[in-house]
Amino acid sequence: MSVSRNVSRNKMNKRSIIYASLVLLLLSCSDKTKDEVLNLVGEIRGKVYFIDEFGVVLGQDFESAKVTLEGAETFTTTTDFGDFVFKGIPTGIYNLTFEKPGFSSHRIEDYRVLGGEEPLYVVVTLDEHSKTRVSNLSLYYNYSTDAASWITVEGMFTHNAPFFRHYVNVVAFLSDSPDVSPEDYLQSSPTVLILMDGENFSTSISVSSAYFPSGSTVYAVMCGYARETFYDPEKGRFEYSGVGTPSNVASIQIP
Repeated sequence: MSVSRNVSRNKMNKRSIIYASLVLLLLSCSDKTKDEVLNLVGEIRGKVYFIDEFGVVLGQDFESAKVTLEGAETFTTTTDFGDFVFKGIPTGIYNLTFEKPGFSSHRIEDYRVLGGEEPLYVVVTLDEHSKTRVSNLSLYYNYSTDAASWITVEGMFTHNAPFFRHYVNVVAFLSDSPDVSPEDYLQSSPTVLILMDGENFSTSISVSSAYFPSGSTVYAVMCGYARETFYDPEKGRFEYSGVGTPSNVASIQIP
């Protein structure tokens, strides 16, 4: 899931500023005006675009994305044109989540709604899960330094790129467990290859000695992914949008 934080990195400071501003505003108002301020409502409008792994907008898939407004405990679905709207939203701070089967989800945190203002407008893109497939994955040891070991990754690609040869985003997920997966891994190694459908490939990646010292076994799977990567500080690793079906598990021992 990709995440956007709408205002400030420090949630507590931001909330404190907003609430303090509201308190000062209320203190300066009459009782009638206070009620009017508290009862002000806002509106959120927006559009969701759906994009495949090659950056092509999928117009035929605009409808039926679920948009949830956390904090108001309500949701809606997009129209045939990807539009959505929330009306009558009380002043406050909300989270927006966007979901559609077959696509990566997206989340906007700490979205401020101040009643009485013009409607807020949000534009979001959801990445289709990659349809690129990797098969016959194999690993071969090359050499090691104090910081890392280099291994060769080989396999075969199938994809539905719109051109004969195309840039393909792929990522290897590495672990010390044979249960390695895009959700459970120690290290990831993304790369971009120019490949034909059904073409064999060979590329080199480095594996960190901190995770895989001498004598350890590296287990890997490889997947296609969509356009975006982002660093998740809570997990301490990079995350990838639109990750496709993993390859077979390949392994190699570091001498």
